[in-house]
Amino acid sequence: MRQRYLLLIATILAFHLHLPASAQQGKTSPPNMRSGDKTQILTDQEKGTVTIIIDGQSAVMIDKTGLYVVNEIMYGRSLTDTGPDWVKARIEKGADDASKDLVEGGVNEE
Repeated sequence: MRQRYLLLIATILAFHLHLPASAQQGKTSPPNMRSGDKTQILTDQEKGTVTIIIDGQSAVMIDKTGLYVVNEIMYGRSLTDTGPDWVKARIEKGADDASKDLVEGGVNEE
């Protein structure tokens, strides 16, 4: 299960790193919504959280303790509990390598 969470977190963080600088400034990112936008990513530097807003409601929050999802998580492959040490090692190695490991067929022990 943590494997999918890692992939989701890596994807969200990769997307967040490509946001405009204005969305990353300040203690809490401003609601940078344009007319018709249905989604938004908020960062709170004081709380250390990233929150995804969909249709005006919080749907996902990530902090250093984990991933919180309001509704369902759907997946097409198996979930593997790799343990926190594996996840920490992959995060330190880089999100691209961690995502690649997951896509190529699961946990690659080195």
